[in-house]
Amino acid sequence: MSFIIPDSELHTIPLNKNHNLSSFSCLSRELNDFLKNDALNDQNNLISRTSLCFWKNELVGFFTLIADTIEAKAVIDGLEHYEYRKYPGVKIARLAVDSRFERRGMVHTYCLQP
Repeated sequence: MSFIIPDSELHTIPLNKNHNLSSFSCLSRELNDFLKNDALNDQNNLISRTSLCFWKNELVGFFTLIADTIEAKAVIDGLEHYEYRKYPGVKIARLAVDSRFERRGMVHTYCLQP
């Protein structure tokens, strides 16, 4: 039976060219391919930002954020006089956990860390 990994034992850092991503493998071939072949290029081209989550120096997951917008007509917050049609936003574009670490409680933790 797998145990839950405590939040305090996880740390998240930005992807850089020095990271070895070869051990990462989730159930989605597309997400594996993105992390290993496209994430750093997209980051260097200012398309997205990818962060890696580690537990005991082992890569256990990653998430990628992109800039986005929310149409003002879809937002009900009392700002009737908001002069712009869209709000800036951030979207989680990709999120994956290595298959060996699924169901161990880390997705909510590492996604919400700054």
